[in-house]
Amino acid sequence: MQVLKAAGVTVIGDLPFEDRTTQAGYLAALRVGFGQALSNQDTSSSGGFSETYRGDWYRSSIALHHQSRVLELEAEYEGFLTAQGITGTLGLAEKFIGFEVLRLMKAADTTSVIKPVFLVRDPRDTFISVKKFNEKRGFKSFNESGDDLSLLDSICNFSKTQVFEARKGNGILCYYEDFVNRRSQSVCDLFRYLGVMHPNHQFMQTFWGALGVDQSASKHMTSGSQNASMDRWKGEEFRHLHDLFRSRERVIFDIGYL
Repeated sequence: MQVLKAAGVTVIGDLPFEDRTTQAGYLAALRVGFGQALSNQDTSSSGGFSETYRGDWYRSSIALHHQSRVLELEAEYEGFLTAQGITGTLGLAEKFIGFEVLRLMKAADTTSVIKPVFLVRDPRDTFISVKKFNEKRGFKSFNESGDDLSLLDSICNFSKTQVFEARKGNGILCYYEDFVNRRSQSVCDLFRYLGVMHPNHQFMQTFWGALGVDQSASKHMTSGSQNASMDRWKGEEFRHLHDLFRSRERVIFDIGYL
């Protein structure tokens, strides 16, 4: 999200549609004359985000079957943007969950305006973050049953699906660790994929400045820094989990981790 903000993308909480299928159909029926449309990022085991660029809208052939509904949704969407004080050609970012929604949108995208971005992190570190997050918040929102193996499998399956979708050519695969250790190159690769290039010095200064952790983000952090969040699973504190992690060694390797 911070990378997209630095690129000039406006981040909002949600698009105004509760029905995800309707939302997907509406967005897939609109094309942006300016540039890219959508991306998907995993921020934990539970979901990701999508980014849609506004521009000159038009209705695809798929939308013709539901043209009246599309017109209603477009009016609602434009009203929402106006209420948010958002005008002109810019980016909007929204979190969403569901690969089926993404596949539906990609299937309707004949002009490659939908550009998924899959952000993958070591499942073992994600597992620990989820556990720590639950402790921090005082509930088991991501692991209600308390079954650690089931939780790890859910995280691995989500990450493996992201890798699978990226290998099918449905998006770009980005590794969290690369954004920490190879930040400049990773950001340049991502921007090139999205068609957003800011090579000047002023932008890079803005970008680096935008990567500080704000107060709202810190509420969700379970480690002191980005560097401290990597290879956390190797620590002595989590030795009791190593047998659990070894039981899923092969799938973790398939995701891209030794």
